[in-house]
Amino acid sequence: MLLHRCRAAFVSLTFVFVFALYAARTQAPVIAAPPPNTAHDPFAPSEAKKLSPAALDKLLEEDDETERAERANEAERDHRDTKKTIHRKGWDFRFDAPLRAGLNARATAPPDVEARATLPHENDADRAPHAARSSETPYQLILRKDFIEKYKNRATITTAFRVVKAAAVHKPADDGDQHVAGLADEVNLPMVAEIMNAKDESTAVGIMQDSADSGDIVKIDGAWRIWCEHPPADKSPQIQDEPIPAYTNTNPDHMFEIHPVSKLATASGTIDLLGTFRPINGYDAKDADKAFSIYENLPCHIDYDASAQTVSISSKKVGYNYVEFMMEVEDDNPFLTIDGRIIRSSVLSTDGTLIHKDRRMVFVKDTPPDVAARSLKKGDKLHVLGIPRIDLAVISYRVRKSAEKPEILDWGLPYEILVVGVFGD
Repeated sequence: MLLHRCRAAFVSLTFVFVFALYAARTQAPVIAAPPPNTAHDPFAPSEAKKLSPAALDKLLEEDDETERAERANEAERDHRDTKKTIHRKGWDFRFDAPLRAGLNARATAPPDVEARATLPHENDADRAPHAARSSETPYQLILRKDFIEKYKNRATITTAFRVVKAAAVHKPADDGDQHVAGLADEVNLPMVAEIMNAKDESTAVGIMQDSADSGDIVKIDGAWRIWCEHPPADKSPQIQDEPIPAYTNTNPDHMFEIHPVSKLATASGTIDLLGTFRPINGYDAKDADKAFSIYENLPCHIDYDASAQTVSISSKKVGYNYVEFMMEVEDDNPFLTIDGRIIRSSVLSTDGTLIHKDRRMVFVKDTPPDVAARSLKKGDKLHVLGIPRIDLAVISYRVRKSAEKPEILDWGLPYEILVVGVFGD
């Protein structure tokens, strides 16, 4: 009797065990879905989009002539614009005190930034030599790897900003921006902030100009932008956290911008500039076919210094801002960031002709373009105004993959488009 009960119990336990094992094996495994816009590199070499080096240089030279004319106009405005100093409290109380004795007019930076700008870098002896550049990629920007990782999937940057020089507003035909040269510890590079459609933002423009006179600190939010539009004429590299040369005008040599500015804060309050993200009335935007042909053919070389934890990006000088085109959504699920959204899209000319597929479109949260993009579905189209910037997500991807695929470090310059206006058609 006892033996019979033991056998029954054993059979029951065996059945339960086998059933549980079967259920575990047949149940669908729980696997986290990959995030939208998973990093990959859509900029592999392609003969279909290839311009000859001579043809590319000719197009770049045409735009360089325009850029030189703009710089000449800006220098003239800088010379004319002599306003009296207006004393106000800065956004950051630490820099309200008078400059210490012995500092001359060169001391336009906050004390800690000024020290970096005048003293040898404390780690110069420990730094690895920077990689040599070729004639194909003569302009070099060296960034901290942690900076790339922080901002590669963000639309914007927020920072305290010491205004050094502020320009008058450009004419709409020139682009309608206000250029403001300044210093920011969050960036630690030569840089310019730009307010779009600035003629309608007299309060913000005035604050920037007053702050340049008084040396005040403001706080700005806006789209970060890395683009080799105004690199040093002597082709010297710009290196994050290295000494910053004194600014002599409102558009110094720089490859980093906050452009467009979306918010400006002072001790007196905050100015919302989200509404400036709109087409520029009176400005002729760049032709999509020509502009994207240039973007797609820009060379690039990347070096990663593991000991210094820095990434070097080298390329050609290029402008071609403010391009008008149609975007067609490729993703059902946009990549929502803490400060906006990123949507993979095809690029079309204004007549609907396909130019390129699989390009990231970046939208700053709560701007008119972002509001328009919220209802977009796969296949929907939007007529937009955009400005290019280097795609740091692809830079990060190439660094990660370079050990197994070293040639990836010499693929074309990866870019994405900041959508800064939507046309109402």
